Amino acid sequence: MAERVTIAELERALAATGSRIEVPEPPPMGPAVRARIRAGQIERGTARPPFPGLAAWPRRRVALLVVGALLILAAAIGAARLLVVGAVQVRVVPSVAPPAGSGPSLGPSVTVARAQGLAGFAIRIPGDLGPPDEIHVIDTSFARRVVVLAWRPGAGLPVIGGTPWGSLLMELPSDRGPLAYKDLAGQNRLDPVQVDGAHGSWIEGPHDLVLTTDSGDLRLYVRGNVLLWDADGVTYRLETALDRGRAVGLAGSLG
Repeated sequence: MAERVTIAELERALAATGSRIEVPEPPPMGPAVRARIRAGQIERGTARPPFPGLAAWPRRRVALLVVGALLILAAAIGAARLLVVGAVQVRVVPSVAPPAGSGPSLGPSVTVARAQGLAGFAIRIPGDLGPPDEIHVIDTSFARRVVVLAWRPGAGLPVIGGTPWGSLLMELPSDRGPLAYKDLAGQNRLDPVQVDGAHGSWIEGPHDLVLTTDSGDLRLYVRGNVLLWDADGVTYRLETALDRGRAVGLAGSLG
C-alpha cells in the first residue's frame, strides 16, 4: 500500500526539489511586447500618426476633412473643364481637326414659315442682318429641332474662312437639357460676355460642334468665331468672322 502524505509534507518536498533545479535566465520581454502592441495598432488602424497634432483629432473628423478636400478639388476641376450655356455644353479636349471630306450637310433649305412650324419655339432674326439667305432645320434627340439661319458675305460681313457664309445663327431649345457640345482645344480663346443682360461666352479659334440626334452624333467643324448666349428658353449661337464687339452688336439687334 502506498504511503499517505499530508499537504504540508508535499509542499516541503516540492520546495526542496525546486531549490536543486537550475533554471536559465528568461529573455528580456519588453522589446517583444512593444513590437507586438505596435503591430496590433497598425492592423487596427489605431497607430499614432507621424504628425502628433493629428493624434488628438477624432478619426471621423479627419475622414470628413479628407472627403471635403477631395470634393472641392473635383468641383474646381469640373468648373475648369466644363461650361454650360443653355442647351450647349463647352468641353475641353486634347485636340480638334478638320474633317477629311466636306463635312456633313445641313440638309435642304426651307422657308421661314416652314421652319417656324417645325421649330416649336419663336424664331428670331437679327435686324442688322435682315432676312437670311437660307434656313435649315436639323432633327435632334427627343423630337427637338435646331434652326440654322445663314447669310452670305456682303458689305460689312466678311466670309467665314472655309465656308460660303458670312454669318450663321443657330437657335436651339434649352428647356430640356443639353442638346449640343462644343469641343475646344488648348489654342481656343473663351471669354465671358453679356448680350442684352444675358450671360454668354465668346469663343475664338477652330473647334468642333457636336449635335446629338436620335441616329447618332452630328459633328460639325467650326472655323469662325462664335458668340453663345441663352435667353427665354432658347440658346443662340452666332458664328461669324467679325470681332467680339461687332458680334455682340449683331446679337443685340435680335428681333
